[in-house]
Amino acid sequence: MRVLPVFPVLLLFPLLATSMGDALAQPTTRMVRSDRAATAIPLERSPDRAPPAAQWSAPQRHVPATAALRPPRDTGIVRQVEIVPRQQTVKQYLERRGVVADRPTVEAFRAMNPQVTTTNRIPAQTRVSAFVPEAATSRPATTLQPRARVDMAQAARYTAAVEVDRTSLIQAKALQLPPSAYRRPVDIDQHRNLLASVDSTARLVAQRAPALPSRELALSRYYLRNANGVAQQINAQAATRLIGEPELQKLADASRPVQAMQARMVNGEKPLEFRQVTVKVRGEDGKDLREPLRVYVLPGGLVDQPDDPELILELLTLLSFERPTSPSTGEVQRGEMRLWVGPDFKYREMADLVMARGLTNFMPVHGHLLDTVNPDLLFMAPASITVPPAR
Repeated sequence: MRVLPVFPVLLLFPLLATSMGDALAQPTTRMVRSDRAATAIPLERSPDRAPPAAQWSAPQRHVPATAALRPPRDTGIVRQVEIVPRQQTVKQYLERRGVVADRPTVEAFRAMNPQVTTTNRIPAQTRVSAFVPEAATSRPATTLQPRARVDMAQAARYTAAVEVDRTSLIQAKALQLPPSAYRRPVDIDQHRNLLASVDSTARLVAQRAPALPSRELALSRYYLRNANGVAQQINAQAATRLIGEPELQKLADASRPVQAMQARMVNGEKPLEFRQVTVKVRGEDGKDLREPLRVYVLPGGLVDQPDDPELILELLTLLSFERPTSPSTGEVQRGEMRLWVGPDFKYREMADLVMARGLTNFMPVHGHLLDTVNPDLLFMAPASITVPPAR
């Protein structure tokens, strides 16, 4: 079992001790409302294609056409992630979020959320992800509201197609570079081969996006985005610096997870591999805490070099453990990840903290750790608990 060392986080946040005391003073029987657990995340837009939209239905004839029940003009959709507090059917969940629960929509929802049962039931305390009308996120979740048809499979493809468009543009600009932009002739082929690998993987992810669980699709996009970011830097630097071995090694390193994803998908597997990890939080008395503390998870690259608050927020909501600790067992992707523990449902606050480079009480989890028989992680409270500043 690994124990998190104590970092001087109190120097960063003078109010941490008071906030931690307040957080741990909450009653253990506290029930979190579903609206508090929900997080709406806007879709990243591509300038090369129109974003998916909701098709609003007219109110049912037997329902009074009051202003509250008329379909809104807004047709935008967002990804909504939340932990469902009570067991319910997929149909009940979708209709309360303003979505028509037809067969294609239910099937797409099940692909995004494989924890849904074969009888289309969502177990209690299960995290789900869905594309819903943006206008519906500001309304109470009731059955008496306008509903829209949302092509969730199309929306999933769109989120992946953003990286396809980005990859294509970067590759096109690289192909325009003259041979004089490179240190050696061999560097030209290596550069183009690496970019072609990223491009083919991006297209494969977009093709299979509707069948991928939400967390795997989001993580796949993250690794593609990482490789694209390095490739874009190399293109930009070519105007003032020759492309050689150092630059291409950096691109190769960023492309390594992408190539591993491609190899898995070609073999008919999901793009990423996960392993169960158990996190325990103990107090000064040596006993496991019973307070509702969340285990937050992010890729190491986003913690070390945060540059996209919406991506950080999306991955936090999708990768963090479903059930509070202590203890709590969740699945962690086999890669360079960061785990930490803090008050429940503080996704936006934690995203702000990561963006400010203020996260210090994390546990680095490497791929080799996940090969151990019992990869348990231990956090000691209150010193190793992260309490973000209030928004």
